[in-house]
Amino acid sequence: MWTFSVLVLPLLVQLQLNETLVKLEEERPFRTLLILKHSQNRENFETIPLKSGHPVLRISEQDKYPLTFIYNNEMVALIYINRNMVRNIELWLALDKSLHNMRHVRLMFIIQEQKQLEFIAQMAEEMKFLHVVAILGKTIYRLKPFCVQNRWQLVRDGFIYTKVNDYQGNLLLTLPDQFPPRSLVYYDKERRHLQATGYVTKLIEEFVRRYNITMRWERSIQPGRQLSLILLRNMTLNQTICLPLSLCGYEAPSEMGVFSYPYDFSKWFIMVPCAQEIPTAEVYIVICSLKLLAVLIGCYFIFALLDSCFGWLLLGKKFNWSSNLWFNERLIAGMIGQSFKLNAHNMLSSRVTHALLFLLGLVISTLYAAHLKTLLTKRPSQREIATFQDLRDRHDVSIYFDEAERFYLNMFDGARPMDTIRSRINYRQTKEFLALRNRLNRSRAFSTSAGEWLITAKRQELLEKPFHCSHTGLIIGNFILLSVPMQANSIYERPLNRLIHRVHTTGLLGHWKQQTLRKMTELGEISLKDPFHYKKFHEFKVADLAWVGLCLMTGLMLGIITFVIEILFARRS
Repeated sequence: MWTFSVLVLPLLVQLQLNETLVKLEEERPFRTLLILKHSQNRENFETIPLKSGHPVLRISEQDKYPLTFIYNNEMVALIYINRNMVRNIELWLALDKSLHNMRHVRLMFIIQEQKQLEFIAQMAEEMKFLHVVAILGKTIYRLKPFCVQNRWQLVRDGFIYTKVNDYQGNLLLTLPDQFPPRSLVYYDKERRHLQATGYVTKLIEEFVRRYNITMRWERSIQPGRQLSLILLRNMTLNQTICLPLSLCGYEAPSEMGVFSYPYDFSKWFIMVPCAQEIPTAEVYIVICSLKLLAVLIGCYFIFALLDSCFGWLLLGKKFNWSSNLWFNERLIAGMIGQSFKLNAHNMLSSRVTHALLFLLGLVISTLYAAHLKTLLTKRPSQREIATFQDLRDRHDVSIYFDEAERFYLNMFDGARPMDTIRSRINYRQTKEFLALRNRLNRSRAFSTSAGEWLITAKRQELLEKPFHCSHTGLIIGNFILLSVPMQANSIYERPLNRLIHRVHTTGLLGHWKQQTLRKMTELGEISLKDPFHYKKFHEFKVADLAWVGLCLMTGLMLGIITFVIEILFARRS
């Protein structure tokens, strides 16, 4: 990874500058020197001999452009402070603009008077520069950040810059989103005050403990009151809080703020109701499929044609289309496996045909009855919602998204599979969205991430039947980078990134997620009890025989109509 050093350099021949640059290279390598001078400064910077061999950038107070978008952000800065305070302010403003979102850089000031140290300390604290040294002649002073007294320390031996590992209780304002498992606030009865947990909360708590930072909530917190991640993101970027106990989508650094290394790599998908058993009444529809009806009708016409041919060829009967082919009672009885009378004067071939017909009907009726009993005992499941098209066509299932997610959905470029359901999405505020998702309604689908899905999966571990499922065809994004937003020029960016890297290396993220789930179970936020009551035995009801009753009523109506027609024809004859 390329490193970039910034040295803002005045004319100081009497100081062994090259020796200082060698020490800086030993402490942390740099690649480029940035020389900053005031345009009205008479010193000739171009004649300064530099033996380090690094490329040099020379700017003045008029050149204010952010270097972080041009070079890498590993920097060291050397700055000349003259006796004219007005010019010094202009240089500070140029430095602030050029080193935007790069407050981890090393600054080296060349001063002419010792009384300028207080001014430098004041401006460095105001502009959030932590790594600062000042050179007066051959004497080097190191600024101790966050110290009220004795801010400057004389550098004798060892490193010129030291790592800032102690923030001296510096205040960090934050707010939790209370969106488990990221963060969750609860009342601890033993300690008698509010506590927070969650895998993002664990990270920030470890961060403030490691670097001696004081964490405080920006306002009073009510347990269970969720805050939108977009709200917390905007509160961070507008300098209201330092960073939130929440995660948002990773974004490039900007003038508004910076974002940490990705803390969580998550999938973003839609969890849908799992397929349930079909009602008992619909079992008859499954049994009376088109294939079965086609087989029965085909067999009926084949045997009806054979029976008509036997009667015409062997017995000399007239070929009657109505009684022999279209409506043959004996064949209908045979097809459903019922016994029927075989006439003694019929030919042997006719008796064999009817016997085979009876055997076929017996087999079919037996298989049909066995299949029907099996399906009534254990009913088949409905069709799974496995794709966005399936979800779009299921009008009995409502689709809910968090209002904050609209921001990220609108950021997608190009056509995506989930565009098929955009018109059906219902956006809700964070609190209402979580309340709806916790009600376990089988007629609703919700957007979720892999981290949030852990809670749903935990709740369904001991359930007889799961109520929500996930499918690969319902993934909105496979690799969503989630990071912690911070203010612009945040002094916490570098140490927090180092901690996130160590958390991933040691596997603490997975441990904190499981620890959060156990704590939520202990608090009753995750109930392992099955909210649905399943009956082991289901008695038949009138609704279960709806299709059977419809068939009987249809047959009864046809019988009545036929009876009326026969009476009318009898009277006419």
